[in-house]
Amino acid sequence: MFFRDFSYYFIGNVISKAVAFILVPIYVSSMSTSEFGIVGSMQVLINVLAIFLSLGAEKSIFRLYHDYKTEDEKKVFLSTVSWFIYIFSFLMVCVMVLLHSWIEKIYTSIPFSPYYLYAIGTAFFMEFEVAPRIFLQVTTQSKKYLFLSLLQMMFSATAILYFTVYKHLEAVGMLRGMFVAQACMLPFYISIHLKNFNVRPSLKLIVPILKYCLPFLPSVIASWVITMSSQIFIERNFSTSEVAIYALTLKIVGVITIFASALMTAYKPAFYKLANSTEQDSAKQQLYILQNNIVNLLIVSSGLIAFFSKDLISLFFSSEYNEAVFLTPLVIVGITLSKISGYTNLAFYQEKKTVEIMWIMIVASVVSIGMNYVVIPRYSVYGAAFSYLVATSIFFVLKYVVSKSYYCIPFEWFKMFQMVIIMAFLCSLNIFVLPVGVVPLLIKLFCCGLILLLIRGKLLPKNILEV
Repeated sequence: MFFRDFSYYFIGNVISKAVAFILVPIYVSSMSTSEFGIVGSMQVLINVLAIFLSLGAEKSIFRLYHDYKTEDEKKVFLSTVSWFIYIFSFLMVCVMVLLHSWIEKIYTSIPFSPYYLYAIGTAFFMEFEVAPRIFLQVTTQSKKYLFLSLLQMMFSATAILYFTVYKHLEAVGMLRGMFVAQACMLPFYISIHLKNFNVRPSLKLIVPILKYCLPFLPSVIASWVITMSSQIFIERNFSTSEVAIYALTLKIVGVITIFASALMTAYKPAFYKLANSTEQDSAKQQLYILQNNIVNLLIVSSGLIAFFSKDLISLFFSSEYNEAVFLTPLVIVGITLSKISGYTNLAFYQEKKTVEIMWIMIVASVVSIGMNYVVIPRYSVYGAAFSYLVATSIFFVLKYVVSKSYYCIPFEWFKMFQMVIIMAFLCSLNIFVLPVGVVPLLIKLFCCGLILLLIRGKLLPKNILEV
């Protein structure tokens, strides 16, 4: 069951995001670094708005959905979450448009119209997909999830290529393409709502939903601060050209997020099913095996992306982005720590101790902002990468220590450490010693493929398929 669902989630995420990643050199070549920096800045805004506009209410579905026993109760719960998101996000968009003179101060060099308008509109339309997508996950409708992912990829690639490359609209074109693609998906998400939970919402459910999800909001915003706020500091102290370099790094690192998200998407239903079962000794043993196999797979995948990042940047992007060669591995370490720490989150969620995560995230975000303020003006994008690495390290350690008091599934530290050392050595070897070119890249791909084939049993043991 796990492997089947993971396959669909992984294929959907990887194909859609891989196509988007393959098209990045085309988008980037069609605009200047300053224009691509504007796109990167607006994508940061879209990410934080997507969180804020829903107050994180959709996250309650993963845990609270299992508290309702009948189908009617579940439908009312899903309807309540959905309508809360729709109404609240609409009201917040109206407020932001009215206060546009304040909103555009986030990035001092970027005007509100049309850039912020497209970003806000895209974030608003994204709110219509969160509840339906999570519904498909918790009900293990992985084939429909795959279909929607591929469909969204098609709309996004077509619209962005049309406005950016064909119409030559640069940053405006890319943002307009994102807006149009998200709008095209609306009928499909509304259809899921109408077919599966089109019942009258219950106002009395708002309180437990908000009680569960509101502690997530500071946590998620803090996570955004740790991951993305550095681009605001870079833009304010330098220019959108430097933002473009950091944004390209995040695009490459985003491949890890795709893979990690597919793993977590498949793991969550298995975790909650086992964590709420009666046979806890057996459940924890299964989760221990499954979690650590996933984590080791994630470390190796991140290491391979770091290994090939030099070749990707050197072969497919102009020399203006060369700084990303050394920047990318630093950010990859931070993002991998962040994704691994996501598994400790479940220890808190299972016990409904979301407030503890909130405080840990706030501590880490304060450290991140403080370091961004100090190091980015002096070290630019490298300061941003170092700040992110320190913040995620603090976040990782604090969460794991505190989670031991709850439903904690421990890590295999020694095996994780072995994997990290091997991948760090290979990455350093490629950056500082091995040549760049099409032929060297093919040789590296062949060698890595051969090594993975030989050790596939250790990376994906048979017991990962048994849950």
